Amino acid sequence: MDRTLLALACLAYLAAAARALYALGQRRLETGWTSFTLIGLAFILQTWGLFLRAGQTGICPVTNLFEILTFISWSVALNYLILGTIFRVSLLGALTAPLAGGLALIGLIFPGLDLPRSMPPMTFELEMHIGLSLIAYGTLGLAAMAAVVFLVTSRMLKARTGPERLDPVPPVGALDRVCWRVAMLGWLVLTAGLGFGFVVPESAVIERVKLYWSLLVWAAYGFIVAARWLSKMGPTRFAWASLGVFVFMLLTFWGVNQIGRSHGLYLP
Repeated sequence: MDRTLLALACLAYLAAAARALYALGQRRLETGWTSFTLIGLAFILQTWGLFLRAGQTGICPVTNLFEILTFISWSVALNYLILGTIFRVSLLGALTAPLAGGLALIGLIFPGLDLPRSMPPMTFELEMHIGLSLIAYGTLGLAAMAAVVFLVTSRMLKARTGPERLDPVPPVGALDRVCWRVAMLGWLVLTAGLGFGFVVPESAVIERVKLYWSLLVWAAYGFIVAARWLSKMGPTRFAWASLGVFVFMLLTFWGVNQIGRSHGLYLP
């Protein structure tokens, strides 16, 4: 039942992504309520599916790579539904849907990712560490999507493409502020998640390689967020840096997960 709900959620994400691509093919940008509604529906289905998973195991549904990918996908949608509304950048939905749908699809098409895995005792601190860290990755993913919108808009303005393509897009200055604020929020949530990781009781274990990898990501985002705040980094360079660090996260996440599992690198 839970996988069925998660599969339906993935289909809803992909439907929103397909609509956005169709609109782009028609030389217009999808900013209406259809994508928002589809992403909202997918989010509800994912929430239901993850809730059923948590009920089966009695812990946060992050026991294998399938659940982790699904949780990050859910977090991306959650951040879009909240922050996209607050900052009034509905255009982010055109990029959020492919990202959330892609993460969910990877987990679904590779059955080996959903194999049962023995987990150490889950304390409150460990669950908060894992949950907040994954939510932070979703927030940083949304910041990367805002960076893409900023970079594309800047290029369109420089190339002086048709005005019909630019009508729904916020000014580049506003997009720069959204990108920085969302990245800063993601960094703060990640800081909180790592903070819980350092107060995990001695009776629990935490994978050392993942903790060190998270610290590397935390330091990278902390550097670029501070540099942009201090005006040491321009908007375009910050957008590329935000996108680059997130791509690094996506490319290395699976490998870090596998190293931690195969070598048993745990902090006592």
